[in-house]
Amino acid sequence: MLKEIADSNSNFLSIRKEKLLYIDKTSFIKKFELLKKSVSLFLRPRRFGKTLFTEILYYYYDIAQKGLFDKLFEGTYIHENTTPYKSSYAVVKFDFSGVSTSGSVDDILEDVRIRVIQAIVDFFKRYPDLIPDDIREYATDKSNLQASVAKFYFEKRDYFNSCSRILNHFLLFFQAQSKVDYKLMFIIDEYDNFTNDILSRDKKAFIDIANKQSELGAFYGTIRNFNQYGVIEKVFITGILPITMDTMISGFVSSKISQEPILNELAGFTDSEVLELLHETVDFNQCKYPATYLQEFMKERFNGYKFAKHSKDKVYNSTLCLNFVNTLKTDYDSLPEMGISSNMDVNFDKLVGYLNLLSKQDRDSILKSIIDEVPLRFSIPDSIKLDNVANNLAYTDGLAMLFYLGFLTIISNEEAKLDYGDSYVSAIYLKVPNLYFKILFGKFITDSANISWGGLVNQSNNVVLMEKQNNLEGLIEAFKLHVQQALVKADITHESEALFVVSFFLMISMNTKAFHLQREYSIKQNDVVVSDCAYELSKSKVGKHKRADLVAINKEGGPSYLFEFKYQRNENSSLETKEKVRAKLLNDAKEQIKFYQTDDKLKTIKDLHKYVIMYTYDELTVQEV
Repeated sequence: MLKEIADSNSNFLSIRKEKLLYIDKTSFIKKFELLKKSVSLFLRPRRFGKTLFTEILYYYYDIAQKGLFDKLFEGTYIHENTTPYKSSYAVVKFDFSGVSTSGSVDDILEDVRIRVIQAIVDFFKRYPDLIPDDIREYATDKSNLQASVAKFYFEKRDYFNSCSRILNHFLLFFQAQSKVDYKLMFIIDEYDNFTNDILSRDKKAFIDIANKQSELGAFYGTIRNFNQYGVIEKVFITGILPITMDTMISGFVSSKISQEPILNELAGFTDSEVLELLHETVDFNQCKYPATYLQEFMKERFNGYKFAKHSKDKVYNSTLCLNFVNTLKTDYDSLPEMGISSNMDVNFDKLVGYLNLLSKQDRDSILKSIIDEVPLRFSIPDSIKLDNVANNLAYTDGLAMLFYLGFLTIISNEEAKLDYGDSYVSAIYLKVPNLYFKILFGKFITDSANISWGGLVNQSNNVVLMEKQNNLEGLIEAFKLHVQQALVKADITHESEALFVVSFFLMISMNTKAFHLQREYSIKQNDVVVSDCAYELSKSKVGKHKRADLVAINKEGGPSYLFEFKYQRNENSSLETKEKVRAKLLNDAKEQIKFYQTDDKLKTIKDLHKYVIMYTYDELTVQEV
């Protein structure tokens, strides 16, 4: 019987009780314990399944949930491979995922205080015998002590006016009670969800709320102190960026376990897990696409994430995969659209806000490499701090932000060597992980240039002609209509060149699923990369051995394409000079295409059409060669 996929509001308890789809991640409990960390900060992009794993930890470790173990974990790895720490902690679970950021700093902190109180109230509901004496004495209804906990903290708010004071009161009780036999474990989910939102739009407000002397800094300082005293034995924190923690309380989290190779696949789906998802939820008697086809389609769009240099596997964004399958199940005869931004809460206003934390020079350098699909050399910084409004983040910190947010990912040694040659093996490099984010960055670029997104994505009829008949006429006319004017207005040459190629790439990628598209295609001969990277080209001015601008390989047997783009702007040139330049650019493009055709894969494609597309002196020309 096929399983249903849980909605975004479901938790581990409801998923298991209602027998909904569950991809088993419980083996990572044992791997987590192998690291032997008293404080762990686990960072992943939004919507990767971090919250679900915190719930798994809660139900596995909390003493009060011991009776649910068989019901919740039957059939999972950990059910047959328990650890000595199973059901051995009194767990306090904080959830900061829903903290509102719409008000003032004081309003935000009041919401945090409420959530701290809610966590303590929930704890005493499970452990009523541990309610402190001062709360018992304060209670008016001795038969309902749990209800008095929240009342105690709220009505004494003149004293409990900060989350650190509330927490300090709670922990001092445990420290003073020798009779209390329980070991405490703190689980903090989405610790920085609200601070990241503030960071993206108001640097001063972020520093006000996340510094050593702030209420939030004092809250985590309290956790650090009681962890060092041995009152809190384990702390597990999830989030997206390290910057909030590093700015508030340096050295508290000595181990950001996010880059541990054994935890690379903790969040997100592996290849085998995607196949499991498909076979458990899709009715292949009705679906016209086989599981292997769907997996390859999803891999190109949602896979590619690698969070540790030496990890073996890449992972898919789990939420995008689940949303894709849910949509597929409503219509088995067509593949779902990619759903730009709607499924990921991707907000480019926030991205701009993050990038504006860098200097303009560093920001432009990073964006140009992303646009040109050039790998970015990277080293993971020990910490990222922002403690002065006047300061910009360093270049490496900016890369780290994009990495932690999921906009960039680590290239493996094998992939670096395969796609970029031996020179890329020795260091860590980053790239855009998949087609989904290539399109998102493309949309960001076209929006910035005031190119109509609707004009690019509503070209399905013209792209069908391209995929079936080698007919580019309609696509080129649409390109002239929607893109050419933006190229005329663009001031900077490299931005114009990027718009030229990216816009064409988007027109194809957003209107058909028939092509495997690749920009900056590396040429291989006998499995060896022989094309130079864009960085080396810019240094040496090599033309012949550059990478192909755009390759579109038809997965359905129709015509495939190899595109070479040429760009030239200088309106003041004479007519004779313009003609000479056009002739030279065309000849260079033809020579480059000859070289590209020596590629191991391209030379085997019988129906491969080669085009030179030139934008010279505000005029677009297209020639098949």
